[in-house]
Amino acid sequence: MSDKQKILDLLKESELTTLQIKEKLDLSIDIIRTNVWRLKHENKIKEIGRDGRFIIYVAVKKEDPIILLKQLNEIMIEYMKVIKKLPADKLEIIDKIGELIENE
Repeated sequence: MSDKQKILDLLKESELTTLQIKEKLDLSIDIIRTNVWRLKHENKIKEIGRDGRFIIYVAVKKEDPIILLKQLNEIMIEYMKVIKKLPADKLEIIDKIGELIENE
């Protein structure tokens, strides 16, 4: 099992700081920080507070609405980039498809 997966499994069980993760897994703080950073950017964990100077992390439940909104926002940004590049006649088709969907 990878270090990243071990950290994720721990955070599924409880809320922990990087120092607490280090104590439980006996990994270097650099390995923990790297993997916490990756897990955060993969939306698998999130920050929920602080314990002194340490950030407290927890695993994200799949149905977490904040994560879903972030993912939806990323999709919409990509969608808008594509739409801006389309010629006007293609935009009319997209509008008509949108109207059809609304009317269902």
